[in-house]
Amino acid sequence: MASSLVVITGASSGIGEATAKLYASQGAKVVLLARSKDRLGLVAGEIRQAGGICPALIGTRCFKCLDPVFTGSIIIRRIK
Repeated sequence: MASSLVVITGASSGIGEATAKLYASQGAKVVLLARSKDRLGLVAGEIRQAGGICPALIGTRCFKCLDPVFTGSIIIRRIK
């Protein structure tokens, strides 16, 4: 599992949080995605304290109704 990279959406709570912690505990590098910056930062911190590697990313939906190319795309920013 140490060579695995796992992307988890909804990682700030519930099943997403539990899944991220499970994969990280098994040695996978996990990338956390969620909309809740504060909660996501806490989850990432817990995983890092346990020795895991996990960048945390915040995603917000971008709806530009006049441009169908951008409708429903996601803007992602890295948090610390």
